[in-house]
Amino acid sequence: MAAKIIGHSEGNRQLGGGKNASYQSHVDPGNGAANKGSFSAQGSNVAGMTPEQADAYWNNKLKTEAMPRLNKAAAKAGVELTEKTGHELSGSIHPIAIGRHGR
Repeated sequence: MAAKIIGHSEGNRQLGGGKNASYQSHVDPGNGAANKGSFSAQGSNVAGMTPEQADAYWNNKLKTEAMPRLNKAAAKAGVELTEKTGHELSGSIHPIAIGRHGR
């Protein structure tokens, strides 16, 4: 589900979950890096991976790192996240959600 939600937000998936041409590879307009997959994955963590492998990598990151952190922060703030909202937030702010930046 996360790949479809975030992929649609990133422009790499259609509303029903089908894949757009950009799913395979596209240039990030912000930094010029090569992106792949639903999550517009880039960088050394996904170098050499297929778009499907990059999706699996990020699905695992969301499940094991991002969502638990977001749920904990939301609970602390008295907010209950839906699965869809949590996925959208973690896709938009994934470096923070997995603890790479901030607190």
